[in-house]
Amino acid sequence: MAIVATGDELVELNQTPLTHQIRNSNSYALAALVEESGGEALRLPHAADTRESLAAALHHARECDLLLLSGGVSAGKHDLVEDALAAEGAEFFFTGVSMQPGRPVVFGRIPARGQRTARYFFGLPGNPVSTQVTFLVFARTLLEALGAPEPSRRASLPQH
Repeated sequence: MAIVATGDELVELNQTPLTHQIRNSNSYALAALVEESGGEALRLPHAADTRESLAAALHHARECDLLLLSGGVSAGKHDLVEDALAAEGAEFFFTGVSMQPGRPVVFGRIPARGQRTARYFFGLPGNPVSTQVTFLVFARTLLEALGAPEPSRRASLPQH
């Protein structure tokens, strides 16, 4: 599963953010959640808020069965994830849900092309709590439906 955090404001964990920046914690949190859910996480470099950067991120993620994008799915002028996915021919199954946190979430599929198979994607909100909640509600459910192995960690939790 490819994971791409988006936003010009992101810096890596080992960098000191300036006043207008934040650390890219979402891609690390999503990778941990994917692994805990029985999937294999591939954390890709974050994408800037440009069509070119998002197109490059989608290109790098093309070999993965599922794509998780964090940020860029609200209605702001720098929220370009849906446009980038549409440029890839994406079919959107839903855009936005009635829940808080997590309203601006999108789900769909990028169609097969040439040797590439179709792949599902989630565009998750950028707020860290919203990112994690929407992963747990939607993406983990899809992982289970696609047959992700039962995580050994879950099996070792005490039963009440």
